[in-house]
Amino acid sequence: MDSLAEAISSDAKIIWSMRGGRGSSSLFSEGADRFTVLAQTPKLFIGFSDITAIHLYVSAALGWPSLHWGFYKEGREMVFLDEITSILKGDVKELHYKLTPINTCAEQVQLVDKTSIVGGNASLIQRSIGTDTMLDTKDKILFMEDVEEAPTRINELFTHFDRAGLFKELKAIILGDFISELGEDDQEKFSLVEEMFAKQMDERSIPVFHSNEFGHILTNKPLFLNTPTKITQQVSGMPMLINATNNW
Repeated sequence: MDSLAEAISSDAKIIWSMRGGRGSSSLFSEGADRFTVLAQTPKLFIGFSDITAIHLYVSAALGWPSLHWGFYKEGREMVFLDEITSILKGDVKELHYKLTPINTCAEQVQLVDKTSIVGGNASLIQRSIGTDTMLDTKDKILFMEDVEEAPTRINELFTHFDRAGLFKELKAIILGDFISELGEDDQEKFSLVEEMFAKQMDERSIPVFHSNEFGHILTNKPLFLNTPTKITQQVSGMPMLINATNNW
């Protein structure tokens, strides 16, 4: 706690967790206000996995952008590091990623704009429900990913999100990787969960997309949260995510 408080109150511009951050939710066990009063100037938080707890805090309490990114496996530490450096220097203004539509609504959508992305690791999002760092998803794109979670657990998690109102007034959903660490049988079961979930969101007119570029995978790519973002159709008919980098 003291380390986070010191970082937030410092004159640093970037606070970077190079790997994960197991236990980060406990930082806010006494509430987010104790950190918020220390936040004088915006800082860019970088991290993923359990660092989602800090992304949720930054979004809910401070309204600052943050960067969902980090190393998952040892030995690949240089993957995307040059790209991250260019982003932090301001040389890269937008990130472009191809998306795969997984429900009818996503196949038909032409433009999702005037919005931003919120979210991160799905298990950490769930743990924030009912707290002062719970996501405000109204008019947002909700991004989710997870690792080593059984398909039945993911199905229960999506149901909890629905009951808690996280899917109400959403503009879109992007599912990152959920299956890379699962066995073949569980991967097939997750496909069924994903298909059922996509159909449920069709009934709400919420487009659902998939990307295998974000999550607990070797090719985990940078994704800015809480910056101007849109989804557009390419000439080929495939959707493209356009994610601004230069507003932090």
